[in-house]
Amino acid sequence: MWRGLNVIKVFSVSLFSMLVTLPALADEPVGKPNVHVNDIWIYNLTDGFTNDVTGKIGIRVVQIDEKEIVAKHERLDGASNRNWLVYYDDVWNNLDNGTFRFEPSLVQVRFPASVGEEWSSEYRSINFKSGDSLACTNKTKAVSSEKITVPAGTFDTIRFDVSSECNGAGTDKTLYKSTTSIWYATAVNRYVKTTYASIFNGRVRAKSSEELVEYSPGK
Repeated sequence: MWRGLNVIKVFSVSLFSMLVTLPALADEPVGKPNVHVNDIWIYNLTDGFTNDVTGKIGIRVVQIDEKEIVAKHERLDGASNRNWLVYYDDVWNNLDNGTFRFEPSLVQVRFPASVGEEWSSEYRSINFKSGDSLACTNKTKAVSSEKITVPAGTFDTIRFDVSSECNGAGTDKTLYKSTTSIWYATAVNRYVKTTYASIFNGRVRAKSSEELVEYSPGK
């Protein structure tokens, strides 16, 4: 499914992007993603403690309407959970990943976005299997415009830092915290890098990252 594609491996930014300095990008709001059916992104998955690459995942847009993006996720490394559908809002905030449903959505980013903006959002995370739910709050800041290099190339990005805190339903006890950084690039209409850490009982329990390896536009 993922082979034989006319994959665009972006090793440098366009001439236009090269002419736009990062300070200029900071003054220009970043618009919402322009996503199409059959757009494909492939990412390396990395352990945040050891920096070992632990897998690879492909993401293909299979359906779009004015409110949602539906994407098929497929492990390309022989993992047992081979493929599944994930439902997003129109700017890549998670609505439903097959294990959890997020009401109204797991808001991490918003567009248009400008460096320096901050916002917070509340949502419920509901486990499909058990029915258990958590009451969560995300706080996001558009931190900076950054040029970063990943296996797919070098990109101008806007960086979002997100802190999350979730409580058990009907309680004030914090059960879970996490921090996420997202480097979004308009050149690929999605993030080119993310880092993630989860925190329980005051200790970091998991760390991971994703970096873009290949991008293939659908049109």
